[in-house]
Amino acid sequence: MTLDALADDYVEKELPLLRYGTQQAHLSSLNRWIRPRWGGCLVYEIKPMEVEQWLQSLPLAEKSKVNLRSLLHLVFQHGRRWEITDVNPIDLVRQRGGRRSIPRVLSVHDMRLVLGELTEPYHTMVLIAACLGLRASEIIGLQWGDFNITKTVGWHTFRHSYSTLLLANGTDVKVQSELLRHSNIGTTLNLYTQAVSEQKRAAHGQVVEQLLAV
Repeated sequence: MTLDALADDYVEKELPLLRYGTQQAHLSSLNRWIRPRWGGCLVYEIKPMEVEQWLQSLPLAEKSKVNLRSLLHLVFQHGRRWEITDVNPIDLVRQRGGRRSIPRVLSVHDMRLVLGELTEPYHTMVLIAACLGLRASEIIGLQWGDFNITKTVGWHTFRHSYSTLLLANGTDVKVQSELLRHSNIGTTLNLYTQAVSEQKRAAHGQVVEQLLAV
């Protein structure tokens, strides 16, 4: 079986179980990076060192490479579960981790300064990231295309700033967790109340009004 065929089986059986944003991110990564390089290879031909060297050669941030490795690992694990392949060569692929420090948090004033320096399409992308707290992978999943953020203001800065603004506005922590799309409530706080749509809209509105105020 080729990697393309294995990926097709993964998309059919595993992807529907994931969140929509994750589905789109996985499809984008498969089609843009993994299939072009490995799609025509038989699964038993894919070797750990070749994958490791390929990841090192990509013009991507370390975190993005980690995500690609993780997705390729998931595809092979799917093959093992369905007895399509006996091994997962990605187990032996080493990839340096991504973010090493806590991202900066920008104030509303700083965010406006950043937005004022950006041209399209980056202005719109950063504005949506700041207003919605989207992950970079979710932006890619929406097929925004290439983007490039400076090292002093990393993409995750906008997500952290969004989270901080929600907290500063007194948003319920459960609402924060759902707006940030954390898969585990423990990522924010271990609460069990249900956030309602009205609360989400109100929380979004406060952040957007602050960022777009003249």
